[in-house]
Amino acid sequence: MKKIGVSSFVRGQVKKGNKSELYNISLEEVALAAEQKLNIGEFKNGYRDGVIIVEITDEEFCKNFICPLVKIDHDTKLKCKSTKRRPEEDPYLQIKAINGTRLKTNLVEIILYRHDVLKETNENSTSSDWELIAFHAIP
Repeated sequence: MKKIGVSSFVRGQVKKGNKSELYNISLEEVALAAEQKLNIGEFKNGYRDGVIIVEITDEEFCKNFICPLVKIDHDTKLKCKSTKRRPEEDPYLQIKAINGTRLKTNLVEIILYRHDVLKETNENSTSSDWELIAFHAIP
């Protein structure tokens, strides 16, 4: 049985906000749900070896995630700024809706990185086989 730990990276992302958010569920519970899927082979390969995506569509599970996306209409106010994810990365344009109602979450993608992949850049924060790096609440 493979074990999934919660990375310090995702903990920091949750604290910063402005992305998918949790409601009435812990990161440890998210990791456990992903672990169950991982151990029965229910996942998609990510952008490289050692990165996988676990998808969960269960309505009760999805209720615990707040999608950051809003439906844009003629009353939506937008804000645009140049920003970087990390200091060493190139900047990109970030566009956010300032108002509007968030869309309902119907799918949660859980992004996992294998221990050896994180260790390549000293970004592992647990000794688990895999680490929960991110999650996306998708309408």
